[in-house]
Amino acid sequence: MVSVSGAAEGLYLKLVRPDSVEALHRVHQELVTALPVPASLGYSRDLGLIALQSVPGRTLRAVLE
Repeated sequence: MVSVSGAAEGLYLKLVRPDSVEALHRVHQELVTALPVPASLGYSRDLGLIALQSVPGRTLRAVLE
């Protein structure tokens, strides 16, 4: 995953298998209303790339470490 920062907010770009990127996008769209997960800002099926909104707080990786 790659973190990208801009003037307003950051976002994460994640590469996944092209055949699973649309399902991942849908999961984020469904969970964002109930859980503190990043919103999906869009995806490219051809590239297997999904753009996820940056959210405040510790990452799951930091919690697990």
